[in-house]
Amino acid sequence: MAEGPGRATAADRRLAIVVGGVLLTLIVVAVAVSGRGKAPNAPAARTVASTPTPRPIVYRCVGDPVLAFDNWNGGAVTNGGSPPTFNTNGKTYCLASIATLHWNARSGKVPGTIGLVTSTGPAGPWPAIGTAGDGGAANVNWIALATGPTVIISGSFTCIDSDPATWSNDRASDGDGFCRVWVTTAVPE
Repeated sequence: MAEGPGRATAADRRLAIVVGGVLLTLIVVAVAVSGRGKAPNAPAARTVASTPTPRPIVYRCVGDPVLAFDNWNGGAVTNGGSPPTFNTNGKTYCLASIATLHWNARSGKVPGTIGLVTSTGPAGPWPAIGTAGDGGAANVNWIALATGPTVIISGSFTCIDSDPATWSNDRASDGDGFCRVWVTTAVPE
């Protein structure tokens, strides 16, 4: 709209505020009046609130790693484990590492990858390194470190392994492949 006596100039102004930890963007439309009075049919000032954008929680990982899940039991094993599932029972952790067992009739197996999966997607998988098992059998224990960006876990998870054909299990594990998950405490900042 042209400026001049009796003419209104509309200007959009955006104002960002934080209310109760939620970022709100307000759009304020103001009408500036110059000259001899109000312009006819000038719109009144109005405020429009946008949808709040939740701010992500940032965690700091503290403490030494502890076992959050461990279904290894020391029984006689066979190959062909199924992916086991576990739950953090409402707690939030930083993932440190995961291990799986590949006894494979004392032959072990060249390490592949291991990770976790949840309903919202995967964590990993990461390359595993192999360590010796009972009697010095090579590459029986696969261990993967959760490297890269910090992985926060909370809820239900399933261990995944790139070689389920040699993933050790037994009756006591109900056919689930042996999996250990180490975590540290996740503290919100």
